[in-house]
Amino acid sequence: MIGKSVNRSILDSIADYVLIIDKDYKIIFANKALLQLCEGAEEKDIIGKECHNFSHHCSIPCFKEDTSTVCSHHEIFETGKPVTVTHTHKLPDNTERVFEITSSPVRDEEGRVIQIIEILRDVTAHKRAEEVLKKHQLLVSVFDSTEDGVVVVDRDYKIISANKSYLKQQAVSSLEEIMGRHCYEVSHRLDKPCYLSGEDCSVKNAFETGTSHWIVHRHLNNEGAPIYVETESYPMKDDAGNIDSVVEIIRDISEKRQFDRALEKRVKELEEFYEMAVARELKMVELKEEIERLKEGIKNR
Repeated sequence: MIGKSVNRSILDSIADYVLIIDKDYKIIFANKALLQLCEGAEEKDIIGKECHNFSHHCSIPCFKEDTSTVCSHHEIFETGKPVTVTHTHKLPDNTERVFEITSSPVRDEEGRVIQIIEILRDVTAHKRAEEVLKKHQLLVSVFDSTEDGVVVVDRDYKIISANKSYLKQQAVSSLEEIMGRHCYEVSHRLDKPCYLSGEDCSVKNAFETGTSHWIVHRHLNNEGAPIYVETESYPMKDDAGNIDSVVEIIRDISEKRQFDRALEKRVKELEEFYEMAVARELKMVELKEEIERLKEGIKNR
């Protein structure tokens, strides 16, 4: 039990979650933050529960359930030394959170470990971001040998990762220079999404439809001059099947577009020449017919 009320007051003031667990794996204290995490659970709902039952919904200690799991309780009572582990816990509503847990021994007057105190810090968002980044970096590394630019964008249109060709397109030397910046800021030099400026956006369409999308887009190069690109966007899903990002493949077609425009111009010139030539030919036929009529008229006089 908590020896003094002041100790409870101090532990309740900590924003991180605090548990005190005895030698029999039973929870003897949970601070206010942890009770709030459990949707306003009362102490009676937690005190006396075995930690493995409360945190992992299993009937035996977690290290016995899964031998690869490092159990801070087991480690401290074995070694008497503090330990830090990262665990995935299940809350009472069955949602999962990842916690970084720093556990320390509580000793009696004779120096024997009688309890452990755990401070749990929620690192779920950080760990998920790490996993997403690792997945996308692996994907982008596959595309590093291609000349097409590849950029991974999250739901806020922020760049998560990009391959070497995209960095080259934007004239930046490292991914760190653009990571976390908006794609429309980097590719279009805009302060708002390009679709709000009248541009079609393959990334937006991929997020909204859940399918791949292809468009021709106008980007700006590092000198601010317009270049034309084909962009293909593919939605990426997390383990729950939700679209958390989009991979955009960018192919510079400026030279092809210039060639196509030159070809279109030449075709138009030929069409105009043809129309002029046909018109001239018709006039020549009419002139020849007029000459023949005049000749016929002379003969009949």
